[in-house]
Amino acid sequence: MLIADKRDYRNGYKKHYGLYKRLYKENADINSRRLLLAYSVECGLKYMLLDKWHEENPKNILEGADEKKKTFLHAG
Repeated sequence: MLIADKRDYRNGYKKHYGLYKRLYKENADINSRRLLLAYSVECGLKYMLLDKWHEENPKNILEGADEKKKTFLHAG
């Protein structure tokens, strides 16, 4: 499994959302835009969760005992 850190999620959000907006302006395929938007939201939410939990790397959570946090990071 590839583990992204908080910075990766923030950058993923920005890149996916930026491309979504560009494709929206170009009136590109709606399914492609929706997929990019879903990835953007997923990255943004995971970034926000890591920020709220004061964690830089989700590896600490995945190796920890808090099952609720693990569930949130595995979703998606």
